Amino acid sequence: MFDNTADANMRLSDSVIRLQGSPIYIHEAVRGPDREIQLVYTDLEGVGGRVGVHNEHLNYEPVPLGYVNIDGMSAYLQRIPARKWKQGLSRDNLQIKGILPDFIDTRALLTTSYLAATIQGTYPTFAEALTRVREGRDQHTAFHRKFSLHPDSETGLVWLHYAGDRHGWVEGSGAVVLGNRSQYLLQELENAL
Repeated sequence: MFDNTADANMRLSDSVIRLQGSPIYIHEAVRGPDREIQLVYTDLEGVGGRVGVHNEHLNYEPVPLGYVNIDGMSAYLQRIPARKWKQGLSRDNLQIKGILPDFIDTRALLTTSYLAATIQGTYPTFAEALTRVREGRDQHTAFHRKFSLHPDSETGLVWLHYAGDRHGWVEGSGAVVLGNRSQYLLQELENAL
């Protein structure tokens, strides 16, 4: 898998992969006491450790992305479709569609519990998200990896966004309406609700 620590560092340092299903941020690769290559990591809750690169519980597949909720705002995260030397999710292969709070930059986002929630698919329910935006507690909130709600103070509508773009709205009753050109999302929306 990795020929040496330099190879492991090139492909994994400063990136996110998963250990036992939970995201971890890789700081560096080092040689362990038994000469095995080990990854020095911190999980996204701040707990650190080391794990051998051949550990069966490591998952090097791309982490699932989508909307991230951060302090009353949401932005859509996607991996840049470029084949580069970085194997884990890094600031070089992460694209953000939307506005994040000023205190969060791409590199900082990689080490947060916000990203962990996105990777693990932890979101408020549709009803909770709708209440938050209608009451003004959140500027916009995702209730699913692909769907987010955005209130419009001028029209009074709550817009439904899919993968970072507007595709419908929520009526006063709470019913979701997809635009004519967005009917293809109906099944995915039903699954998300």
